[in-house]
Amino acid sequence: MSTAETDVIVQRKSESEVTQATQLETYLLNGSVRGQKHSRKHVKPIVRFAANKDRPECARAIVRLRNVSEHPLYFKFKCEVDANIIAHPAGNGVVAPHSTHEFRLSWHRPPEISTWTNVRPSRLAVITNFFSGADFTDGRKCTTKLVGNITDAEQVSGDRPPATRLTFDLEGTTAVSSCHTPQEESRQEPMVLFYNRLTEWVQLHPMNVIVAVVIVVMVVAFALCFR
Repeated sequence: MSTAETDVIVQRKSESEVTQATQLETYLLNGSVRGQKHSRKHVKPIVRFAANKDRPECARAIVRLRNVSEHPLYFKFKCEVDANIIAHPAGNGVVAPHSTHEFRLSWHRPPEISTWTNVRPSRLAVITNFFSGADFTDGRKCTTKLVGNITDAEQVSGDRPPATRLTFDLEGTTAVSSCHTPQEESRQEPMVLFYNRLTEWVQLHPMNVIVAVVIVVMVVAFALCFR
């Protein structure tokens, strides 16, 4: 399988199965379907945590929210009460149109448990609401359910944890991508990195900006051809 960014889909299981060890059954889709929309009714994508090398009792993850619509997006992060997962700098806020917002999650292992293998996956959720007026309640509220997962085998430095990217639009669907750590990204092929970054740039800019850039490029190319 390519080391390109992949979408992660987790089969929904019964609660008794989900609470077993951290090795959840997953399907890793090839990067060619990186933008696929997933129905929140049938899947729970994974938020990938990694233990801190200096503090193995603490695991971290990054969640990046992308708003590709023309409207502001209000969000709120939630987790199980006993999960001991904290969002930094805040678990709620507003993502401006065609922009991104990032927050970090810190998951502290219970002191009575010696390894992350014995910590069950945690249920997480990001509640979002697009709004067009002065009140957040004017929009449509959606809940994206996720599963936090970690193993002892994976450890990273504190400032370079893995990231999960959530892309939201007004259609009510969410594209979930499991991003790599910077070390893994450095091993990706240059063309794959270029394609991913170009796609992200296009999604995060309004159509009038994209059209203007294309026109400028065409004018410059035309001028160079007739010099």
